[in-house]
Amino acid sequence: MRIVLGTYISIHFATTARDLGAGVFGLRRSFHTAICGDGSDDPTNPVATIWTILPFERVEVEHFDDWEMDKLEYIHAMKVYVTGVLCRDL
Repeated sequence: MRIVLGTYISIHFATTARDLGAGVFGLRRSFHTAICGDGSDDPTNPVATIWTILPFERVEVEHFDDWEMDKLEYIHAMKVYVTGVLCRDL
């Protein structure tokens, strides 16, 4: 039981992190997302700080900008795998 968001699905990461924490997608064991950001996403959108479900066993995040990762950091997980994060501040 996992949630997979793949290429060509435009999502807003603050909303996704908030919905995951609120259990909108139900109880899942893992979350995987790759190349899903949307250009209209607002980097200043707040995310929920309250997590109402058990942590994910595994979260996999691929190919993101650093500000998008800032929104996903609120997701609770036991193991996190991150590849291909573009950092513009280096």
